[in-house]
Amino acid sequence: MADAKICTKCEESLPLSAFGKHSGFAGGLNSRCKKCCAIYVAQWSADNAARRAATNKAWRERSGEATKAVAKVWYEANKEQKLAKRRERYRANKDAETKKNAEWRAANLKRALENARAYGEANKDRLLITAAQWRERNKHKMNATVARRRAAKFLAVPSWADNKKMAVFYREALRITVETGVPHEVDHIVPLQSPYVCGLHCQNNLQVGTMTANRRKGNRRWPDMGSLADIIP
Repeated sequence: MADAKICTKCEESLPLSAFGKHSGFAGGLNSRCKKCCAIYVAQWSADNAARRAATNKAWRERSGEATKAVAKVWYEANKEQKLAKRRERYRANKDAETKKNAEWRAANLKRALENARAYGEANKDRLLITAAQWRERNKHKMNATVARRRAAKFLAVPSWADNKKMAVFYREALRITVETGVPHEVDHIVPLQSPYVCGLHCQNNLQVGTMTANRRKGNRRWPDMGSLADIIP
């Protein structure tokens, strides 16, 4: 049949549209169908992962900024489609994707933090709106979080804590906020609640900083954290 062709791999008679173009074969079509070619390429890539990675790296180094510019143009033109596929892949393989992302962050902690900061700066307004919407939909979770923090703070107050000295930090945070228009907060230098270390609620463990810096720090950063920085996700 003129409108069909036999695949040399699966030996099925398939329509011409099932074959990719290839000038090296008769009729200008590949001898294998697209499905068989995809299976072959996937298998080859799996068997030669290191070789493929080295080749891609060498190519990127040769192409340099030109490659980045082309990739950026392509991404912007196909952004929505790319994001939709990424979301679909994540939903279909949620547990595996979550594990893979956690492993990557653990192995690339510095880069992950830089990416998060850059994204936060570029999407500050949208993230604030999203956060406000989330809080509105999850008031019960917010109340539970506040209650846990109050309990932790109560348990973390040592007998020698000076309430007057601690009040100075809160007044200072309010003063700076009013004068500059930039929200400031009182931060616990060593976090009250953390899987790794728990600090005290006292004058020696308080500092004033911007709300943004405090949120970014979370409960995963403290002075002299040492080698733990390498294992914190």
